Formats: sequence, C-alpha cells, structure tokens
Amino acid sequence: MDPALLAEFSSDPDALLHEISRHISDDILHYIAKADYGYDAQENFLQLRNIRDGGVIATPLPWAPGEVLSLIRWSQPERTDWPRYAQGLSRAQGHLAVAFSCAV
Repeated sequence: MDPALLAEFSSDPDALLHEISRHISDDILHYIAKADYGYDAQENFLQLRNIRDGGVIATPLPWAPGEVLSLIRWSQPERTDWPRYAQGLSRAQGHLAVAFSCAV
C-alpha cells in the first residue's frame, strides 16, 4: 500500500469509511442487506443507508446490520461462481461491498 495513502487515513479514523461510502450505491447496500438469506433485509438496508449517508455507527453494532456486514466481509467477488450470488452487481461493486463492510 502507498504510505501516503495510509497516512491520509491514519489521521482520521472515519476517513476510509467516508471515502468508500461515496462509491456505495443503494444497489450495493441492498446486496449487503440481503446477505443473511434476506432475513431482516429492510431493517439492514435502513441501517446501512444511515451508516453510508451519516457515517454514524452504533456501538456496539446491533445484529441488524452487524450480521450481514460480517457475512459480506468474507465474500469473494473474484470467484468464478460470483455471478450466481451477485444479484446483478459487477465484481468491482462486489469488492466495494466488501471494503464498505470491512470499514464499518
């Protein structure tokens, strides 16, 4: 990783989430929200949208959206069977979903 980029984020713990959030569409949020077989998808989506739009994360992170964020952190958009799970997202969008989930 470029040390200058790392330094940019290390001065502000919210900078990474803020930067990634600018690239997170509602489609990506819906994909994340449905990660637990669609369970509580609407509640997950609302919580994820609040995080994306406001940058506010509850501590401790509640089940919705904590569970789906945990599941997406381990997804692998580079896998050959990605289209089966992607719900219309590109691999790049899949990697953004992973990055957003990790940043949260």
